[in-house]
Amino acid sequence: MGKQIQLDLQATLKRYRPVSHEAYPIESGLRVTDLLEQLGIAEHEVNLVFINGVSVNLNAAIKGGECVTLYPPLGGG
Repeated sequence: MGKQIQLDLQATLKRYRPVSHEAYPIESGLRVTDLLEQLGIAEHEVNLVFINGVSVNLNAAIKGGECVTLYPPLGGG
């Protein structure tokens, strides 16, 4: 059986959320950049990435079983 992650897409990224976001299938060792490509999200649309609540960069590997949260650039002030 393949690996799965929980996808948590915030704000404007919610439009990319797949139906299977609570148990999204992945290949072990998938990088965040690969995940973005699978979801159709351009890298410039993502400002922050967290895996299990820890900030990571776009080259971080995803093993399976994690919660991956993506945030777009946020405005305000």
